[in-house]
Amino acid sequence: MSSKWESYGIESKIIEVLSDTKYDSGHHFGRPFLTPYQIAIELVNRHPTICVDLDKEFGGQGTNKETSLVQYIARELSARIKSGRITNIEGAHLSNDHLSQYSFRGADGSEVSTSNRGQEHLSMFRLSDK
Repeated sequence: MSSKWESYGIESKIIEVLSDTKYDSGHHFGRPFLTPYQIAIELVNRHPTICVDLDKEFGGQGTNKETSLVQYIARELSARIKSGRITNIEGAHLSNDHLSQYSFRGADGSEVSTSNRGQEHLSMFRLSDK
């Protein structure tokens, strides 16, 4: 039995999002990283039924980690990168030192913000240039 990750082709959808990220290919830092929020927002833009398909809420402050699309993306990418199942995406994290809140513009244009409360570093992902 395949998981929803495989059934809905989530990895390939995320790779498309990361591939389409605009950047200066000559920049010495390489490709930019995207947070799980940014990835989730773009997935919803491209696939409006993804939250329903995966039975996930979008995310944000007060959302249960087990039902958040944002947390699902972060958790699955992290686990799959660590296990070696994903080799073309790399992860990093931004320190939570002096970071209390961050905001994103949602798929519908509304502001999506979350409070960090110093609990976790902010994960980020990008396509590997290797």
